[in-house]
Amino acid sequence: MPLAKSVPQPTPPPQPPQPQAPAVTNVTGFEGIPFEVYRFFNVAPSNLESNDFKQIKEVYKWAESEGLGDSLYKLRTLEMKVGAPSVGETRYTKLYNWVRVSNIVSNLEREREEQVNKVMKKRELEIKRIKQEQAQRLAEIEKKKKAEETAIKKSREAELRQFKKLRQAYE
Repeated sequence: MPLAKSVPQPTPPPQPPQPQAPAVTNVTGFEGIPFEVYRFFNVAPSNLESNDFKQIKEVYKWAESEGLGDSLYKLRTLEMKVGAPSVGETRYTKLYNWVRVSNIVSNLEREREEQVNKVMKKRELEIKRIKQEQAQRLAEIEKKKKAEETAIKKSREAELRQFKKLRQAYE
């Protein structure tokens, strides 16, 4: 028994190749901040005030690394760390406040370390000076000791000779 023939399916017309979007690179956007960072914060550069630019620029400067992807990852990680902004506060303002406090803490730690190093160097020099003075004093005392020993031996030597002669006389 012959099988039923199937109706041939019409082939769809060939689609013209669609142009691919160019790969996003670290293109500097507005105010030296890549447009991807503005998109990350969901803001348009045309709607921002100068204070907003300052905050976004400071946050981006903190997060800036080898690639834009790394910078955005760093921003996302920080955003998850600090949590959601309060009512009326923007995402970049919350991150800006954290970055500002973090910079203050870093500066204070650096200044503290510099101050500690300065004091330690000063004390090391003082210890070195004291050790040198001590060595000089010890050398002077040793010299005096030898001189006194020699003087005592010489002064007592004459006395000792007389007593030795006296003892020989009794022998």
